[in-house]
Amino acid sequence: MRNIVYITPFDIFGYGGGAIGSKKFIAPLLSLFEKKEIDNLYIITFNKKMGFMPINNQYSNIITYINKKKIDPIVSRLLCRRSAFDIYANKIIKLVSSVNPNIIIFQSSITGYISDRIYKYYKDRSSNLYIIQNFDNFEFKLVREAIKSSLLRKIELFLCYKYEKIALERANTCIFLREEEGNEIFTFYGIKKPYYILPFYYGEPDMNQVDLDINYNRKLRFIFTGSLNFFPNEEAIDFIINNFYKIKYLSEKFNLDINLIIAGGFPSKKLLKKINKIPDIKTFINPSSIQMAELLTEADLFISPVFSGAGMKTKVIEALYYGLPIIASETSLKGYEELRSYYGKYIFKFRDRDSEDFINNIEKALLNYEIKDKIKIKITIKKIYTNHYNINRFMNVLREIIQNV
Repeated sequence: MRNIVYITPFDIFGYGGGAIGSKKFIAPLLSLFEKKEIDNLYIITFNKKMGFMPINNQYSNIITYINKKKIDPIVSRLLCRRSAFDIYANKIIKLVSSVNPNIIIFQSSITGYISDRIYKYYKDRSSNLYIIQNFDNFEFKLVREAIKSSLLRKIELFLCYKYEKIALERANTCIFLREEEGNEIFTFYGIKKPYYILPFYYGEPDMNQVDLDINYNRKLRFIFTGSLNFFPNEEAIDFIINNFYKIKYLSEKFNLDINLIIAGGFPSKKLLKKINKIPDIKTFINPSSIQMAELLTEADLFISPVFSGAGMKTKVIEALYYGLPIIASETSLKGYEELRSYYGKYIFKFRDRDSEDFINNIEKALLNYEIKDKIKIKITIKKIYTNHYNINRFMNVLREIIQNV
């Protein structure tokens, strides 16, 4: 019997990086379950929101939602835990033991505390349990880059080191986004485990839904999405604002009316004040998942000037899924090396923090883009996505891991 529990501390119906990271497990696992290659499947996740990733009603009995409270992150830190999910460890262990899995997949290394508790629970009962630990980034490295406050930084780094190392120790097999980062994590913690490489998956794109606003005389829409309280995204928006006058110069050069959409959650007042000074930048704060999908469907080009952070950037997979050409930094494209043949045509790579190269690549993108051809361009890019990131790729890797247990 292959009884699998998948545990994610993220809202699987959201649009943030954690939600996108969860997609590469949810859809392939459900498909394997449908094909009866998995006997029983159970999913434990935070919250339930309107469906960005709809799941058939027939699966509602296999998903358990943990309702997150606003105070949870504070409580978790007072308890010296890395994740707000850890507060619900007893409830999660009870849920897991009730279905008696032989395989557990953890979405994130921030749940090292829960992994440790479950590992010990089964060890005390002499039960066999196989733990698959996914790493969507090198969490310790990410925290080290993102947090500047000295006291908070010390606390977060201590908790991050402790529980990410535990997550690695308890794992039988690991999954990484990139080989380079996997090796970096193994070296840093001095622990080596069997591993697989599995990039992001966004879903199967709808080839018929390429635009909600076919108006060839409207403004050309650039879009940037992300969690707006996340340091790499704040830095990216600062870079965009500082270079926006150059983008406007290009709009005059090409006789185009360009505006920029920034969509995401929880920006600081300071960041919003900067953005609101520029009339041609429109913000959508805390959009619903459905609204975010509409914004991306209506957009023309994606920009991703991200220069820091670990893992792979979800912005690239998001752009491809919606059929958008993307102007992306070197850091944004780490892990997407298999797409190099599309550089200069649909993907425009610029050197990190190089304003001149950024503008030059926007110009190249505009030279390659005709709004009247946008439907054809979107379909072509969506086909690129399905050629590289179709569900079979992810099912095959998970199938191999499960069969080897």
